Amino acid sequence: MNKKLIIIGGTNIDIVGTPLKDHKLALDTSNIGNVLISVGGVGKNIAYNLRLLEGNVNNNSLFYFITSFGNSPISYLAKNNLEELKIDYFASNKIDNAPIYLAINNNNNDLFVSLCDNKAISSLDRNFFENDIKLDELIKKDNIKYMILDGNLSLETISYLIEKYYYILNIIVEGVSIFKVIKFKDFLDKIYLLKCNNIEIIELYKELSGSNNCELDSSEILKILAEKYRLKNAIVTNKAENILVINDFKTYKVNIPKNNIVGENEVVSSNGVGDSLLSAFVYNYVYLNNSYEEALIKATSYSKEVLLSDFTYPVDYLNNFLNK
Repeated sequence: MNKKLIIIGGTNIDIVGTPLKDHKLALDTSNIGNVLISVGGVGKNIAYNLRLLEGNVNNNSLFYFITSFGNSPISYLAKNNLEELKIDYFASNKIDNAPIYLAINNNNNDLFVSLCDNKAISSLDRNFFENDIKLDELIKKDNIKYMILDGNLSLETISYLIEKYYYILNIIVEGVSIFKVIKFKDFLDKIYLLKCNNIEIIELYKELSGSNNCELDSSEILKILAEKYRLKNAIVTNKAENILVINDFKTYKVNIPKNNIVGENEVVSSNGVGDSLLSAFVYNYVYLNNSYEEALIKATSYSKEVLLSDFTYPVDYLNNFLNK
């Protein structure tokens, strides 16, 4: 069976430390706590969740994942994580550093400070796509129609990929953060779909308008993006509130069903929830040919399971996948 899409983005080795509840976090000394090592990254989270949604019915994933996890002893964790789910991937290992996200939480389990070594993703450059994996050949061989880009990619790489492929591929982008979503500001008319949150869409508009202030609400911003900047499709989340969308240049709200909403006191972790929602939307919209709105509602049901999980994916889906 031919591949349906290509996902291009980052993979991180996440190292997160949290002090024990009865040991107040102290600076300039050693603290007793729990340290968790896992594999994350926006691109990887999207690929991982999409593979879980596909289920363990094919020998390999119905997509290619193109990423980088360096040439470091710890990089084997990322490789094993992808191979466990039989994800078809290409990885650059030109840079010795593994992409590591190092975080220390406070006693309330909230982030206190973090460092991110993301040099590895810089190896996903034009030379890599033209010579190392020969992207044109992959697209042609499987007649691929969709490409998902992670905002962590460099502006040069984003520009190269969008300008070269927008006329033959539907390009979906994950904004990631207020600092990274603006990388897409000059390509809105070439993007098939922009996924971001309410804060990010406001920052994107500020950048486009050249103003530090914004008196417009997000629905008004989306109308401007659709009409003036020709952004065809968008998904803008705002925690448990209704989702704002552009669908074929038309703007409206999609009500999240009450059964798909998780109360603030019920949330276990919000890490990766936006990535999981995009994965589930793509699965329902591209794979199952559901309508735009139906795919989005089903995506909120899936992302609810992630909010109730300690991980960036629903554990039940992983267990079902591995036990088949």
